[in-house]
Amino acid sequence: MKYLYRLTPGYLRSLVLLLQGSDYRSHEFWRWWRRTKDFRRVTQRQQVDWTAKARLILSVLLVSWVVIWIDIALFGWLAVYGQWWFALAAAIGVALLPVLLAAVGMAAASWITIAQQPLITRTNRRTRHQLEQHRGIKIAIAGSYGKTTMKEILKTVLAQGKKVAAAPGNLNTPLGVARFVQSLDGGEDVLLFEFGEYYPGDVAELAELVQPDYGLITGVNEAHLERFKSIDHTAATIFELAEAVPSDRLYVNAESRFVEDRLDKHVGYDSTGCGLVSIKDVEVGLMGTDFRLGIRQQHRSIHTNLLGAHQLGPLAAAAALASRLDLTFDQIVAGIEAVAPFEHRLQPRPQQDGSLLIDDSYNGNPDGVRAVIAWLQRLPERRRIYITPGLVEMGPDRDKVHEEIGAELADAVEIVALVRTSATPAIERGLKKAKFKGKIWQFDDMSQCLAALPAHQLPNDAIVIQNDWPDSYA
Repeated sequence: MKYLYRLTPGYLRSLVLLLQGSDYRSHEFWRWWRRTKDFRRVTQRQQVDWTAKARLILSVLLVSWVVIWIDIALFGWLAVYGQWWFALAAAIGVALLPVLLAAVGMAAASWITIAQQPLITRTNRRTRHQLEQHRGIKIAIAGSYGKTTMKEILKTVLAQGKKVAAAPGNLNTPLGVARFVQSLDGGEDVLLFEFGEYYPGDVAELAELVQPDYGLITGVNEAHLERFKSIDHTAATIFELAEAVPSDRLYVNAESRFVEDRLDKHVGYDSTGCGLVSIKDVEVGLMGTDFRLGIRQQHRSIHTNLLGAHQLGPLAAAAALASRLDLTFDQIVAGIEAVAPFEHRLQPRPQQDGSLLIDDSYNGNPDGVRAVIAWLQRLPERRRIYITPGLVEMGPDRDKVHEEIGAELADAVEIVALVRTSATPAIERGLKKAKFKGKIWQFDDMSQCLAALPAHQLPNDAIVIQNDWPDSYA
């Protein structure tokens, strides 16, 4: 059935999604195409953004699909009259149909991209002019991880005293920024932008377009090592933002391991505070975090619904920036207390049997994983179950990163449920090297794991689902 699906129109939609997900880059697309085992599952959790470009590519693919099948049918009909080589040609056509369609899709995307360049240039020029004329303060967020969390925290906190507009997470390219700018009414006080970094120069291009007044770098890690090949290349791309923002207006996560040599130039933030903002007396719980917030001479004990001490750094940065933008202490406190857990990012979901399911399925980076493990270690009163297929795009460090994750899990949980992928053997090795005394469960896919879970979980369990492995990875 996996191969037969590649002969159906549904396969065409999967190709469009892979093209879009690879930013229409040939090397990236073919790498994804080769490693995709079952194209039926590609569009189960992700949907195509049906832009004009995507619709045009689908139209080209559909016409090509029809033409190729007509040719195959013609060869088959001729074979009935004893022309055996026509039967062979028909069989070859069926065998090559999936790769032919993939090649057609990539070729169509390339030609459309070339044809779009004059339009893209004009669109970027218009977008920059509109942003130059806009009265709002522009804040850019870049980093290997945590960009959406930081954006949502800033949006909630700053909204206590400002009119804030934030670009959706999928609008993190120049074209996406243009679409976001078209949705503005001009009366916003603050504009929040999430900068995507896929290749060197991406952040610089976005910074040139947006001209941000402030910037935040959420951290650097191995999350995109498959594309960047080295941490240095990743860091250099993310810190392109530093060329566009004054050093005293660039906030950098001081807890990120790969930014230490750059901190002296910028404003650092961590779980103890940021500048004049201090965080003390931290108590981490199952349904949130309590701490004492201080800004200058004002102090108050407050509660955030966000889970884990690693959330305190972004909250401190948001408080520091809000204070700089003239929000009052009361407004900042109200904003922090209003921040709710984000969907699929350490989102607690109490179950009817008394167990707690923590949905962290959008967490696909090593630092996020380590933060969750650290949080679990502080929950000794519950049995802890950790479900994961591992991480993608780790590049040459894949095995090392996953063995380290396994070793850290060994002291933090009682049960590790591995959803089999190319990464899980390394996690298992890490567990065994650390002499893990708990149980290791193995499942073929996430749906099988979740179906089996109710029969094994107990009312007091804390269950974390970490990462949702994309179907374009083996």
